[in-house]
Amino acid sequence: MVYRGIGNEFRELSQAKLLCRLHKLYKFRTVLQAPYDHATDPEVDNKMFPTYEANTGLEGYAKGSFDLVWNFGFLQRMPHLIHRMVYVSRRFVLAFVPNALNPGTIFHRVYHAVHASPCDHPERGYPMFMNLRGLQATFQEARVKVLEAGFIDIPIWFDTVVTLAELVGSSSRRPLRLPFTQHLLSVEKLTMPFGKIMAHHVYVFASVK
Repeated sequence: MVYRGIGNEFRELSQAKLLCRLHKLYKFRTVLQAPYDHATDPEVDNKMFPTYEANTGLEGYAKGSFDLVWNFGFLQRMPHLIHRMVYVSRRFVLAFVPNALNPGTIFHRVYHAVHASPCDHPERGYPMFMNLRGLQATFQEARVKVLEAGFIDIPIWFDTVVTLAELVGSSSRRPLRLPFTQHLLSVEKLTMPFGKIMAHHVYVFASVK
């Protein structure tokens, strides 16, 4: 089940803003978002592009099938996936991973430790790849040309992943929803200088040629 709380909405808006800018610059005609994560909603995240199905191996597609191949929250778990992304793409690859330097990361880990519950959030994975340097190294190892790298999803709150109610012991997940989430995106203009710490996610965009 996908929870459409303020955190998800803010991330999607920030992510869409970046995708729109890249689309204007590079004119993608075919785009594959793959693999999908249970925390993403193809109906929302893919409203700019047609949605294509693909498994975690990106199997079923020939070499150079898409202008852009991208995903959210996977490369820190399966860094080898970058090679399949490059194979399926004919122009660009893009990936978003959680920012382990965000102070909320410790709260997230403490939550799972206290509740003795396994993490099934996109934030699980190898910490060494959950930062800008680690993600860039993954792309460079695949011998692609990094065109852009940076921070997105930079609200004024930390990325605890779990809700405040869950942090204080609630067993139910009732995410906060606000009618003016879109207007909160302007906050990124103020928080951008602190992106290394405040960003919930980092991204790398590269050319496969």
